[in-house]
Amino acid sequence: DVDAFKLSARGIAQLELKNASIPLVADTPVNLQWTPAADTTRSSIHVKLDISHHGGSKGMIECDTADAGSLELPGALITELLDLGVAGFPSIIVTRRSVGSAAIATGRVDLVISAKTEHFVDIEGVTSCSDTSECPDGQTCQDDLTCK
Repeated sequence: DVDAFKLSARGIAQLELKNASIPLVADTPVNLQWTPAADTTRSSIHVKLDISHHGGSKGMIECDTADAGSLELPGALITELLDLGVAGFPSIIVTRRSVGSAAIATGRVDLVISAKTEHFVDIEGVTSCSDTSECPDGQTCQDDLTCK
């Protein structure tokens, strides 16, 4: 049994990236842009860049940052991630979060309010597919959901 407690969290605005496309190129930083929160102290941004999840995840970039409207992922990290391997439908998920917490006798309770957006990223030479009909002539859809 848990005694009664109060918990609240601030509402947040919907999150939309301003990037028309998100190309991943070795040694080139990725600059993400969004409309910042009206009060940047009330929410934060979580980023997850995963380009190999359909081929057995080999690595990803995850980070948290202030909800200030932009984030640069360094080119060196992009290169390291690309070197681990790519599978079909590589994507980036960006989430705005506001958290309210309450301490209770047995620990802590968090209320998380979030808005998430997911975008495919562009990697030269990678064509994603669900079946061979989506592949260029002479290529077939592989188990990792890429055309080869």
